[in-house]
Amino acid sequence: MFGKGIRMERIMDRKTGNAVIVPMDHGVSVGPVPGLINMKETVEGIVEGGATAVLMHKGLIGYGHRQSGRDVGLIMHLSASTDLAPTKNSKVLVATVEEAIKYGADAVSIHVNFGSEDEPNMLAQAGEISRKCSEWGMPLIIMAYPRGPLIKDSFVSGLITSFVRSITAISAIILLVNPRVNLITYQISESANKGYYGAACAASTILILIVYAAILLLQIFTK
Repeated sequence: MFGKGIRMERIMDRKTGNAVIVPMDHGVSVGPVPGLINMKETVEGIVEGGATAVLMHKGLIGYGHRQSGRDVGLIMHLSASTDLAPTKNSKVLVATVEEAIKYGADAVSIHVNFGSEDEPNMLAQAGEISRKCSEWGMPLIIMAYPRGPLIKDSFVSGLITSFVRSITAISAIILLVNPRVNLITYQISESANKGYYGAACAASTILILIVYAAILLLQIFTK
């Protein structure tokens, strides 16, 4: 746990215990989109904006990470696929945990699409990467999505999963958020960190009621 704990500190704000992670792995999927062309400039901008870590594939690390300015955590993404492929939901491994260590990464991430035809292989990859991460003391982030023809309604499934998981994983710390939206889950975490337990409990109760109401409505309208 020593190495894992040290690496976790590098992708988080030590004062608050929170992390702001900016994924920058979209270039493989969709190509050189605006914002992912001059990587050095982009990384410097998001670090100045308050990000604690960036997430990218190994080929971009040398072009945009830790060459100047304030330091920032590095998460190496190990999975990839392109939108040009007929099986774009099937993610394959393009790097290893050992490579991430050699590149100086503080954590690794992989992508799993539940419901896709290739789900068993992705789960097998996740199991192997998890074993390697435990062996080397490397933090692991799994990007899990309900996608593919085997998902009856990916929107409904994703919505229910998102609601329920937000409650059960508040202590798991990592959430993808829109900076323009003030998430209640974030407010719960912030209140608890500052010792405002009454406010945190009240917000948690409201969130639980919202979740139950949302699930009930979804069950009614999807029957």
